[in-house]
Amino acid sequence: MDIKETRELLRRVVEEKGRDFRYAPKDANGLACYYAPRPDMFAEDDPRATSPCMVGAVFALAGIEVDPRETDSADNLAARHGFSWVAQRYLRKAQIHQDNGATWGDSYDVAEEWYQAHLREMAAAQ
Repeated sequence: MDIKETRELLRRVVEEKGRDFRYAPKDANGLACYYAPRPDMFAEDDPRATSPCMVGAVFALAGIEVDPRETDSADNLAARHGFSWVAQRYLRKAQIHQDNGATWGDSYDVAEEWYQAHLREMAAAQ
């Protein structure tokens, strides 16, 4: 999947949940992200019970099914599912920010800022 498609999917994820939606920051064991909802592990008022993480939501919109027990990083998992290198890095930026407790809107903005900086670097290198 290319960066154009990936950016659109992440934009849709944020639009659907809302910019102020906050998933869950890392826990004491350093775990934060679940690529699929985990009602088997969390109370129903915990976002992890009813929602995947940002990247999990992108995968779901793309029709990619992910094992709820998956623990690989967002970029490695994206690579395994055919996302371009730039798309992998873009998702990683958003995921890291989300994992540190940021809202999905802020996490999206960080990914977009990274992508714009990447474009400038590529243009300067030519």
